Amino acid sequence: MRDDLVDYIGNHYRLPDLVVSLSGGIDADRAGEMVGARTRLLAAQNGSGYTPAPSPLLKPGIAFLNKKTEQAHICLGTRAISYLDDDRYALDLINTILGEGMSSRLFLEIREKRGLAYDVHSYTSKHHDCGYFAIYAGVDPAKALETVQAMIEELRKIIDEDVPELELNKAREFTKGRLRLGLESTNAMASWLGQQELLAGRIRPVAEVVAAVDAVDQATIRRVAKRVLDQPVQMAVIGPFPTDAEFRAAIGA
Repeated sequence: MRDDLVDYIGNHYRLPDLVVSLSGGIDADRAGEMVGARTRLLAAQNGSGYTPAPSPLLKPGIAFLNKKTEQAHICLGTRAISYLDDDRYALDLINTILGEGMSSRLFLEIREKRGLAYDVHSYTSKHHDCGYFAIYAGVDPAKALETVQAMIEELRKIIDEDVPELELNKAREFTKGRLRLGLESTNAMASWLGQQELLAGRIRPVAEVVAAVDAVDQATIRRVAKRVLDQPVQMAVIGPFPTDAEFRAAIGA
């Protein structure tokens, strides 16, 4: 185990892949000298041996664990897009509309209207050459199948129907507000700068990101929803279920 950890650090946390991001009341010249003196101790090598993104998934799939639990755990998702993709801002808005906060579609439909789940939300993760979109719900096992069906319904709705402009504008304002608030601390600013340098190779001004969010319209949301969500669904289920047959049928697996 220790050797694996040491090998991983040696393979990935090396020049020229290492980026050091600093933020706060620091002297830039002095900081540069300190970082330079220490990074020179790391030998450069010819790349980190990253594994490329896997081939597209051609059919729905399920990972299933029959376990005696009071609450069933369901995670349903699709392959998504990279941090560098032009559609990343539209995907962020789709995620906000579907499953971020108490005014999101999943929260209102699955929790408030149907009373199926206490916790239901969506999230997306974007990496250098791939990404994913997912929905999570923690539910009473007796309501698990209906919850999965409701998730699928909400995915189909945002694929097949235009998002009302009022709802889209609320998502835009939420996304922009979260961005600005999220950069108020020096720690968050350092993460913002480092992530962009690592993944994009340049620092995008906040104004540029805000403009990109504002540029996402109804047609773009519909197109990106179809691109990302209209794919073979992958699902993980943990709960006291003797078989996964009903869940497989729900996603066409």
